[in-house]
Amino acid sequence: MVHCLGGWVLWLGCLGVWVLFVNSIVCLFVFYACFLFLSVFGWDCWLALFGWLVFLGFNVFVFVRRV
Repeated sequence: MVHCLGGWVLWLGCLGVWVLFVNSIVCLFVFYACFLFLSVFGWDCWLALFGWLVFLGFNVFVFVRRV
């Protein structure tokens, strides 16, 4: 019983890491798409700072919500 439970805990942990990884990729893709679009207007420095803050905040939120 303990071995089976340990397997489930490991599986759920791996699933949580995978979901966090996929969320990070999606968030980075959206950030870079916005970055490339707005860099045409010369707003890239402020957008980069804002984007990294949002990216880090989003990942912390997802991680804390899963724990």
